[in-house]
Amino acid sequence: MTAPAPRPIRGSPAIFGGRPGILRPLHSGDEQSLISFFRSHAPETVRQRYGYQLAEMTAERAAWLVDPDRSSGWALGIFEPGEREDALHAVGRYCLEPGGAAEVAFVVRESKRNLGMATALLRELVRTAAARGIAELWAQVAADNVPMLRVLRRAGFRRVSRGEAGAVMMSRALGARDSRPATSPGSARRSPET
Repeated sequence: MTAPAPRPIRGSPAIFGGRPGILRPLHSGDEQSLISFFRSHAPETVRQRYGYQLAEMTAERAAWLVDPDRSSGWALGIFEPGEREDALHAVGRYCLEPGGAAEVAFVVRESKRNLGMATALLRELVRTAAARGIAELWAQVAADNVPMLRVLRRAGFRRVSRGEAGAVMMSRALGARDSRPATSPGSARRSPET
């Protein structure tokens, strides 16, 4: 008996900085794209995203990150179509925690910032989390990561406390209105801070 054909991965086309992009869920098969994406990061980007210096993205970690248990998390990427393969430029995810809240986190390739990618990812993560009944999203952001703090504030997140090592804790309650589809991921391109 042969295995069923994999379901096609749907993506939403968008324009970021005048270039085409596809916002879609990460899945098995994206491991090498994630490893290449990680290798493109400057040390400061790694520190701001992870809160510490992560030396490398192992194949095992990449496999776990691109194919999380959909009942406990969701991961999205923004890809730019290429001749041989698509280039991964941004990743956003949430991880469900006990009690109905989920942590949300992002990273955008340095050369692709200020094009609306983080805003588009956050908009889709909010919509998906609300549709799945998640009550709250929260983020821990480095205090010096002003662009990400701005993206979160514009999306309705509020500062709730100071976290470890001077990080800022941001939170947003979700409701039924958040589960409605956004206009389109490409509409985020008007937000120059992401």
